[in-house]
Amino acid sequence: MALRRPRVPVTMGEAKNPFRTSTTSGLVIGLGATAAVALCALGGTLLVEPGIKPWPRFWATLFFAALLWPTGLALITRLAGARTAIAAAVLVVAATGAQQLGVGTLPLPLVVGWTVSLSAPGDAIRRELPLSAAGDREWERAWRSAQRAAIAVCSPDVISPEAGVVIALNGAEPVPLAALERKGPPGAAGWYNLPVTRDVVERQAPLVVELRREGVAGPPARFCGGQDDPDRQDRGASLRWSAGRWTSDNLADVPVPLVSGRPASSRYYIELRFYDANGLPHAGIWY
Repeated sequence: MALRRPRVPVTMGEAKNPFRTSTTSGLVIGLGATAAVALCALGGTLLVEPGIKPWPRFWATLFFAALLWPTGLALITRLAGARTAIAAAVLVVAATGAQQLGVGTLPLPLVVGWTVSLSAPGDAIRRELPLSAAGDREWERAWRSAQRAAIAVCSPDVISPEAGVVIALNGAEPVPLAALERKGPPGAAGWYNLPVTRDVVERQAPLVVELRREGVAGPPARFCGGQDDPDRQDRGASLRWSAGRWTSDNLADVPVPLVSGRPASSRYYIELRFYDANGLPHAGIWY
C-alpha cells in the first residue's frame, strides 16, 4: 500500500503574483515621476519674467502630471516592464524641465482684452488704420458689396453724454460720440458707428481716428482694446495722449502682459467696417 504525503501549505518561496508586482512598481514609478514633475514646475515659477504670473503655468503642469502619469506609467510597467517605464518617466521629467527652463513669457491664461478710460477733459486715444490701396481686389469688393461703411468704436458700456466724448477723422470737425448709433445692449460691449463715405476714407492714409473727452461731468468713458497679431504686416498704430504727447506706452488701464520681455502687441478696437444689407459686417473689416 503506497503512502501519500500530506499536503503542506506553501508559505515560503511561493510564486509571486506578477500582476500585483508590476502594478505596484508602476504606481511607485508614476508617483515618483509626478513628484519630480511637480518640483520642476515649482522651480519654473522662479524663472518667469517680471509682470508675469507664475502660478497658472505651475497648476496647469501639475494638473496634467497628476492626471496622466501615475496611470500611464503603471500601464507601461504592466505592458512593457519596469525598465521601460523608468525610461519613460525620465523622458517625462526631462521634457518638463526643458519646458520650465523657458523664460515663461507667455502667461497662462493669456489676457487678450482690456479697457482704456478717458476720465478727465483732454484725455484722448488715437487709432491709425492701415488701408488697402485703391484697386486692391478685396478693397474694391468691400465697397461694391457693402450697404454702408462706418468707423466702429467698441465700448464695454454706453458712454455717458455728460462725458462729452467726441470722435474725429483725419483732424476734421469732431462729432459727439453719444449721438451716434450703438450696436449692443446697455451694460454689455457694443459698437458706436460713425458713417463714412469712400471719399472721406481715401482722403488720407492711414486713416486717423481720434477720441477725445471734453466734458467734466459724468463717469469715465471706457473703450475696448486687446492684443493684436504680432505677425500682421501692417498693424497701424494705437496711441494714447499722455504728458502732452502721443505715446504707445500704457495703452490700457492695467499693464499689458509681457511677451519676450516686452508688452504684447496691442491695439484699440477701432475699425473700418463694411456692413451688408442685414446690418452685419460681413462685407469686410479693416483694423
